Amino acid sequence: MKVKLEKGRKNTTAPDTTSRLRRLVAIALKLGRFKAACKGQMELYLGWLKQYEMLEGEASPIGLILCAEKTREHIELLQLDKGDIRVAEYLPHQ
Repeated sequence: MKVKLEKGRKNTTAPDTTSRLRRLVAIALKLGRFKAACKGQMELYLGWLKQYEMLEGEASPIGLILCAEKTREHIELLQLDKGDIRVAEYLPHQ
């Protein structure tokens, strides 16, 4: 859905920001490398969102953990490639 916004003399079309997402997304930014404890913290966030913020008709919330470094072994052992939590590396500013 789009709404018309008036900006000065021009009309601008912008997305309707009153609509809700169909799925909540929790994003955690970690300054260092990924640790197993990050998964537990994200599970807590997702549980809270599911219990207190999720509306009828929405899909279960997902989590994204952004960190400076991750290891494939940790991701596989914690089975993060199969659930609702994903881990991604960001490129630090140099």
